[in-house]
Amino acid sequence: MRHIFILTFSFFSLLLVGQTVAEGEAFFNSGQYEKARQTYKALLDKKPNHALNNYRYARCCYELNLKEEAIAHFRLSDSKMTPLRNYFLGNLYFDIHQFDNSVDAYKAYLAVLNKGKDKEKIDEVNKKIQQAQVATKLIKTEVEKTKVDVARFENKAQFIFTINDSLTYNQISQFKSPRALQLYIGLHSMNQELDEEKKELEELRKKYAEDQTGTVRMELAPQILALERSIKQHITYISEQTLEIRNEEIKYINKNK
Repeated sequence: MRHIFILTFSFFSLLLVGQTVAEGEAFFNSGQYEKARQTYKALLDKKPNHALNNYRYARCCYELNLKEEAIAHFRLSDSKMTPLRNYFLGNLYFDIHQFDNSVDAYKAYLAVLNKGKDKEKIDEVNKKIQQAQVATKLIKTEVEKTKVDVARFENKAQFIFTINDSLTYNQISQFKSPRALQLYIGLHSMNQELDEEKKELEELRKKYAEDQTGTVRMELAPQILALERSIKQHITYISEQTLEIRNEEIKYINKNK
């Protein structure tokens, strides 16, 4: 009787796991990625090293734009079982500017493609590899420019950037993360462009208000609207970039404690 109970319990346990995987797939296929992610998370809590469920979980993270988490779980999956994982890793590494890793992942994916059947995919991946290689060269150039830009910033009298409630930088050389530093220099340029656009908009609005005939207003209206849209986009980008710089710097500090 005891053996029958154990066999029955094992059968129902496998049945429940199967149902859970099926539910996760149903959620994923219907675009309910967060629900699918939570379903696979429950499975991984029981078996953290399950290669296929790590891949499934990573795919959900990929669709939800949870890049770091997706990378971590793709790496726990098996490329022989799910070769597409290297394609997704290539995309993710590219997005976070780890271009050398991106190239390696894309090349690993290319190795399993069929030259006859997968020609379009091969062409696509080769283009991505070229883009990553070009980006690597650009970064090396930017690093040299950054050194010059840092020297220029150090000569400025005022520099303040808040990382969090307990950490504020008053010198650009205080940045620990090289990427955060590069992002800040780009942000500084963006702020300068925003200031110039605001001045231009102010001048156009002044001309618009002074016009009595209406002819000039008709010419200026599209320019004013375009500038307003551009300024709005700049402000949104600057806000997002500022947050990314803070997160990048904090992540780097925590990682290198």
